[in-house]
Amino acid sequence: MSETVGQGKSITLDAFYRDDTDALVDPGSPTITVIDALGVTVIDALTPSRISLGHYAYDYTTDVAAPLGGWVARWEGILDGNPIAIDVAFSVTAIEDAFEAPDAITEIRTPRIPGALVTLEALAETMRLPVGTIDTAAATQAILGAGHLIRNELGQALDFIADDIVTLKSPGGRYLLLPEVPVVSVASVRIRTAGRGYIALVEGTDYELELGREGAIWRIDSVLDFGGSLWLQSPTLIGEWPRSLSGRGPNGWVEVIYSHGYAIGDEFGSGLPAGIEALPPIVSTVASRVAARGYVNPEAVTQETTGRFTNVVYSTPGLYLSQADKDDLDSLRPGSRGGSR
Repeated sequence: MSETVGQGKSITLDAFYRDDTDALVDPGSPTITVIDALGVTVIDALTPSRISLGHYAYDYTTDVAAPLGGWVARWEGILDGNPIAIDVAFSVTAIEDAFEAPDAITEIRTPRIPGALVTLEALAETMRLPVGTIDTAAATQAILGAGHLIRNELGQALDFIADDIVTLKSPGGRYLLLPEVPVVSVASVRIRTAGRGYIALVEGTDYELELGREGAIWRIDSVLDFGGSLWLQSPTLIGEWPRSLSGRGPNGWVEVIYSHGYAIGDEFGSGLPAGIEALPPIVSTVASRVAARGYVNPEAVTQETTGRFTNVVYSTPGLYLSQADKDDLDSLRPGSRGGSR
């Protein structure tokens, strides 16, 4: 529910700027803009008062004839080099309907760490620690290290990448697997010819798609004439991907331009574009477990007690994927889709 202020009355607008650790920080170039119920900017990018570290405020008095309805206070600034803009709603009502307006407060936070598969807040929750007590630099290193291990284990970028260009060795037959999943869309499919030119294929005529985690392109019955190239098993193929006789020929390759990957964190805001999946929660769960181990025990120190003796065992690095972690990631492996056919 938005705060309410009467015509001709004052309201204090507050903002608290926080970083990824939830700590208060001063932003670069903080400003406030006020837009009335008719969409007219009545206060344009003024500098608010600094109350304390990360806390800024602006006292605004409405006109006695101010338009009634929903207004917006737009807080802006720069956090970690990123421009931030947050709209906070409040209402102006007729004075006889108004009550003393409390402060209209908003919290402004920095975006997720680029490349991270889990937030600092989630890592703190996994370790049962207050987020303000965490060493941000060490936690960030552990989070990014966990993401690297997971991506390397799966052989997947995971992040959404638009119009990625790959050249794949053709398997022959009808079925071609794309290396990165989930597949969101395919913009172009071309087969390289003996002269190193390309033949463009048409969706629905020459091939059909399996999007999502299947990530495959099926050749369907259509005639592709390669001009009698000696590299091919046949100069004319019907409903198959080409394959060179030696396995090394220029016609044994397919170029694909496609978009793939998951929406991670808040990179797309509150709504996901059509066809893009959110990162499966199990990935963030595993990333949090791995990062927590690396943060709490960076040198992977363990103790083994036998009778009266305790042996300290060191193994590096502290970041590692356990067998349980790998098992939890199994469903995301491209290899689980099966081979080409």
